[in-house]
Amino acid sequence: MTEILKKGFDPVAETVYLRRLEPKVRRVVFKSEVESAVAEAFTVEFNRAYRLVEGKLVDEQSGEMVEELTRRCGRKEEIAAMETIHQILNRGEMAVNFSPANPRFDYPDNCVDVWRIVEGDRVKWLRFKVENNFDEMVEVYRGLGGQEVIRSEEDILAKPISGGERRLVEILQQLDLVKGSDFINGKDIWKITERLERGFWKEYGEGMHTNSAIVFRFYSTVMAETGRFEQTAASGGYNGRVDLVNDRHLQMRMNLYLRGSMVMTQRPVGGCSSTSAVGQFFITEGGDGKTSVVKGKPPAGEGYKLCSQCGMWYKGSKCPLCN
Repeated sequence: MTEILKKGFDPVAETVYLRRLEPKVRRVVFKSEVESAVAEAFTVEFNRAYRLVEGKLVDEQSGEMVEELTRRCGRKEEIAAMETIHQILNRGEMAVNFSPANPRFDYPDNCVDVWRIVEGDRVKWLRFKVENNFDEMVEVYRGLGGQEVIRSEEDILAKPISGGERRLVEILQQLDLVKGSDFINGKDIWKITERLERGFWKEYGEGMHTNSAIVFRFYSTVMAETGRFEQTAASGGYNGRVDLVNDRHLQMRMNLYLRGSMVMTQRPVGGCSSTSAVGQFFITEGGDGKTSVVKGKPPAGEGYKLCSQCGMWYKGSKCPLCN
């Protein structure tokens, strides 16, 4: 794994993960993976819905059993955590799972996951990015009544705890939440991802799940459109609504996103020190004065090279997507 992909969204690891799944569920899972990654990048609270079916968590969108997915693709600590989360939920209680930054697992951020039954058999998973480091998480864990021995980031990840009779707000009051965007939310990111994914699916079909260069291009596209929406909303545009259906300039941008040139750059995500690789798209003016997509040029004098295989401009000895 090249250094530039060690933090944030990793298209190579994502492609390996998607290939392990049945083709029929890859599309739904991939969209959710990108939504989650972009929400974390913009420090937006991320949530996802599940159902408890005969005591087992089932993804509402894909129909996949969460425990089975975790067993196939997760680390032993993640598998142990999911088993405990099931036990807590089946007692009708809220589960709190601490996930501190961990370079051994390539976890760049401090996060806390909350699993709670919201109605009947319906369960919501909420992920919050927090300022609390590992030691501070252990203090919160003890404050919630945790008795297990916690010696490392792996230990606390593997040992979710029940929220008991506490309300969600009481849990959150014990955490130092990273401040999110005032101009974009999870629903906005969902709309953006859904609309853009249809364009990529039409162009690439199932290949968008098995080719790391296309996976990276799609993630970069959603990041670009989300940033564009946030910036415009912050300046008073859009009336606070994502409306890509009636955006008459979207097709021009889609042409850029699907076929334009990209430079691989690093950007800070989540308002903290962690970073993620993301593609920067290029667009130039044609001879007729109209904006057109051409083969772009990277910033001059910064040591970028062009990969002949995927067309990405990159730094380093090898293309991180193709080697």
